[in-house]
Amino acid sequence: MPMLRSLQSFHYWLPDENNRLIEKFQVRLDASAKRCNYPRLDGEIGEPINRSLSGQIDLNDYEVVYGGKEILLDAAELNQLKDSTYWPKRFTQDEFGRPKSVKDNLSSG
Repeated sequence: MPMLRSLQSFHYWLPDENNRLIEKFQVRLDASAKRCNYPRLDGEIGEPINRSLSGQIDLNDYEVVYGGKEILLDAAELNQLKDSTYWPKRFTQDEFGRPKSVKDNLSSG
């Protein structure tokens, strides 16, 4: 997966009825796009992260613009977020087989 740090575009091809490859779509990341920062291999995070992300993805003739915020939380902030009503939920079953909504158990790293 280290290649994903520098991936700028990819093409998706499928064979037609004569086994010739036909390009179905391509995706290109705009050169000015900002990417997420990831921890180093030694586990050290380095500088605190709190920055805006933005960019444009070209999908064939469609342009998709994205934006967001990347923030690296410390353990206390992460636990506070996990306790909020905005934390992702999923459905499972209780001991009687009835559907039940529970908070997702996403790892912090």
